[in-house]
Amino acid sequence: MADFNAGIREGVYNKFAALKSCDPNEAKRFLSTCFKGKQNFQVALTDEETGQLLSTQQALQALVEDLEARADVHAEQASAESCWVSEAVQGVRRAKAPASGLPGLPPLPQLTTASNPNLYSSAEFEQAVSSMQVRKQCIHGPLAAIKANVPEARELTLALVNLARAAEVTATSWCFRRITPLRKQGPRVVRKLKCLRPISLTTDMASVQDALWLARCKQQLETYTGHRQVGGKLDTILVILAVMLHVQIRHYQGLDTFLLFSDIQHAFDTASHDGMLLAAFLSGVVEVEWRLLDDFLKMDSASIMLGGVLSRALSLGAGIPQGKKFSVHVFSALLKHFGDILLSECAPANTVLPSFAADAISGLWASLTPAPSCMRQLRLGEQPSLQQMAAAIRQAPSITEARRVAIHLLAGIQERQKRAQCVELLGALPLGPLLFVDDVVTSFATDADIKHAVTYGLPSYARFAKAQFNLGPTKTAVMSCMDAAKSCLDHMSCDSYKLLGVLVDNQFSFSARSKQIIQIGKAMFDELSHLITELGLPPPVHAAAIVERVEPVVLYAAELLAMTPEVLPKLDLLQGEWAKGVLAGRAGSVLRGSLAVALLGWQLRLSSKALLRMFLCLAKIQLLPVDHPAALMLAVAKSLPSDTWWHAVESLRHQLREDSAAGTFPDILAANLCTQEMLVRAKQDSAVRKNLLLLYKTRILLPILCARDEAEFQKAATKHLVGMGLAFADLGCVRRQCDWSHLLPILKSSEWKLARLWAFARLTGMWPLSLLSELPPEVELDKCPFCDRCSVWIRHALCECPGTADLFVASGLALHASRGVEANLLMQMLFHSATEDAIDAARIRYVGRALAGSIEAYVRQKNWCVATTC
Repeated sequence: MADFNAGIREGVYNKFAALKSCDPNEAKRFLSTCFKGKQNFQVALTDEETGQLLSTQQALQALVEDLEARADVHAEQASAESCWVSEAVQGVRRAKAPASGLPGLPPLPQLTTASNPNLYSSAEFEQAVSSMQVRKQCIHGPLAAIKANVPEARELTLALVNLARAAEVTATSWCFRRITPLRKQGPRVVRKLKCLRPISLTTDMASVQDALWLARCKQQLETYTGHRQVGGKLDTILVILAVMLHVQIRHYQGLDTFLLFSDIQHAFDTASHDGMLLAAFLSGVVEVEWRLLDDFLKMDSASIMLGGVLSRALSLGAGIPQGKKFSVHVFSALLKHFGDILLSECAPANTVLPSFAADAISGLWASLTPAPSCMRQLRLGEQPSLQQMAAAIRQAPSITEARRVAIHLLAGIQERQKRAQCVELLGALPLGPLLFVDDVVTSFATDADIKHAVTYGLPSYARFAKAQFNLGPTKTAVMSCMDAAKSCLDHMSCDSYKLLGVLVDNQFSFSARSKQIIQIGKAMFDELSHLITELGLPPPVHAAAIVERVEPVVLYAAELLAMTPEVLPKLDLLQGEWAKGVLAGRAGSVLRGSLAVALLGWQLRLSSKALLRMFLCLAKIQLLPVDHPAALMLAVAKSLPSDTWWHAVESLRHQLREDSAAGTFPDILAANLCTQEMLVRAKQDSAVRKNLLLLYKTRILLPILCARDEAEFQKAATKHLVGMGLAFADLGCVRRQCDWSHLLPILKSSEWKLARLWAFARLTGMWPLSLLSELPPEVELDKCPFCDRCSVWIRHALCECPGTADLFVASGLALHASRGVEANLLMQMLFHSATEDAIDAARIRYVGRALAGSIEAYVRQKNWCVATTC
């Protein structure tokens, strides 16, 4: 069995090495397939009442019923609001979605899709096809066939799509979807429906039709949703950053903040078709485009596949057709109404308030503050409203007088929340609801406001869109931020919340997040290492897999770690543990992490990659449109002296500036990368913004961060390797030239064990006993097993011992060098950075076999029963 497994591993390695040499992308896909094969899950649903295992047909029926139940929620009783939406859509349908709009509905924007009623052009078709990914799965035919450069086939495809456009209908077969359930959570043997997520595959022609339709409507839909809806346009971190800056700014002013996180139950599967059609019409999707969308939703059908069995065709009365290219944009347009309804029912917290806001809210300053001179002239009556009080404060002739008026007026209000609500009327820059597709977060100034939002705001949207909300501390929840008192909504209150995959605590310190990512990094590395060992893949593949599969998870939301800079050295330690594990497994504890990282060819330390993300995120915000929520919050944060994410990032920038040899570290606005006119264009054009960020990354950030890591490497390279009689730096190791991937086509699978011995010796100068036995590594052996010389280092085995001289010739190294040169020179030749492929392979073979042979002979002489692997 051991020989069989070894043969399998050899075959996997040989295939990967062959693909790597001729088609690197195909090699990556092959490796990805190997990893996915080890992570498969099995659907084995059980009856919720009896616990009995369901057959494939029964499980399939349960999936069908669950999906239909989601789409039919509230079907038995429609609210007045949803009826109004349905009647409005019927009116739009009867009038054929005119660009002039309809009476009784809000006016349409000036720019609508009616400006281009023509058939799709060849240029539009080429652009749509170029955006398709050939590896993406679809049904009826591969996307590669659509993208094939065959003029006749492309002309036919365009003609078919234009025929559907001219007829204002879509083919039934184009609108068919195949739903495959994937594991969302829980164990890999899935027993419960809630642990599955329906994933849709669309047809090849639908991909073309949807891409062309979205290209015509994208501008209208994105303009309609505005900057509050980030989904489909920008990254998730901007939502969290905007909220964090908002809370930090308010906390600096001494103000309370309460956050409402809203979680719509099965949001995609229960989305109202009428709601989406109305939102699309109000956005400016009119005439042909609207009628096509209406037909897309009406003709949508799907079947569920499980265990090779296909269910009956389903025609669902609600839900966005997942997998369709337009689904996120159309769904986001519907969710805009959620934000609008919340704003109509509740007042969100303002970002900036008068300087006296905290004093007036506290109610403690009346006896210490002189009465305002204009107090008698106000004439507010015995019980003025909050609005009248706010108006009186605004009319004060100076800020000093306004402070006095506010303090004395509000001192008569017993409830602190009422005082806060009054002061909020004087504020500016409300953050409002922020959305990333279906994740919604809203800021409020008082617990009373957030209770009103939960009691009236959420039900209003539920009636409008036939939706339901999941309530609870991990679903639709309330978080009291910083020093704010705990909310009275105990059943929804939480101290931390997972927002867009990031654990956010009520202090926005992200200390729990920093501990979490270290634990995740260790666990994912252990799992990946186990898979790599099973597949028999060498260290370079292991190192590349870490970069592709583990690092993105650990570095997700690294932009936020500026609030916990103490995690940066921990990230480097984690990366060092990865490198030591790749090179030597459990025996790697004696390796120096920073040198091991360099030896694997990782050009940036993990902390530098986190810093890169922080500075790039700040640069991106500076290039966003001025009315974007994140840009607005950053502008306010810059006016404060301390205590915000921006100050934390600037502190790290100042530290790097001092450590940098260049002595300068400009932000993107002062880096002279382009003209002022180009900076203005970047705020409106995402393509220009992307190019500027790339320039900033490559010309400014990467050189500084690489220099930072080079300095750390040079510091670690001063380590003296006793067994070699040299310092590591004397070996001539250049960090940027450390890479093993070029040896994949040259070394055999079994020879990578020799490479581990070579790397261990290079990094430690010690005998790698721990790689070949249960013994710890040693600087010296008490006697050479070949020549009986006492107290020998590895330098002796590689340069002087006659017992290893034949290996120098057998390895092929004698063709490139002589063993008779001075010992220090020979050690440098054996261990310096990469030169030519053949020489590098010969060095590894010689060093590995010489050390392995010496250790095996030494162990035999000592009569130790040690199982060797080389």
